Amino acid sequence: MSQDDSPPAQPIPRIPFPNDQPRVWFLTAGNSPIAASIARHLLEHGDSVVAGVCPSEYNTSESHKEDFEELLKEVTSNQEYKLRFKMVSFDIR
Repeated sequence: MSQDDSPPAQPIPRIPFPNDQPRVWFLTAGNSPIAASIARHLLEHGDSVVAGVCPSEYNTSESHKEDFEELLKEVTSNQEYKLRFKMVSFDIR
């Protein structure tokens, strides 16, 4: 198959998917390292984030605690992020 016969390249999906209006994202494991990274990305994009945190998990996991506390520092130092970020406590008893 020559280069001219190859199928067209598929576009790489971007997250969040393009949208002309801000959205609200609910992250149920808000204190996980991946959720902290996603939350940063979404806030930079202009979206709002509700991060659910289980207090018992937050208090026992040092690695999760460090990532999430770093995110909280970023949020508290940025007035725009403060308006678009909400942390809620989950009771999973």
